Amino acid sequence: MLTIVHLITGLETGGAERMLLNIAARTDRNRFRSVVVSMTGSGTMGSLIEGAGVTLRTLGIRRGVPDPRGILRLGRILRSHGRHSQARHHHCHSNHFVR
Repeated sequence: MLTIVHLITGLETGGAERMLLNIAARTDRNRFRSVVVSMTGSGTMGSLIEGAGVTLRTLGIRRGVPDPRGILRLGRILRSHGRHSQARHHHCHSNHFVR
């Protein structure tokens, strides 16, 4: 099964966060497993994402404070899902983080 890891800066209520919830919750679970990774915390949308049956992980990075340990945490999450995973990013900060 292919795992899709969705990386987002944070999960406070907003348009990108709601769209991510819709995408992750409506993905065909017979073919794909969705994992949402927030660079910060679970925010206001975290409980909705988990309530939709989607795995949620957080990197615990504080806003405005660069933390290279977050890259290591993300690497562990990606490796835990094996070689058959794809990363999708949903904000400019997560875009730079994935590259």
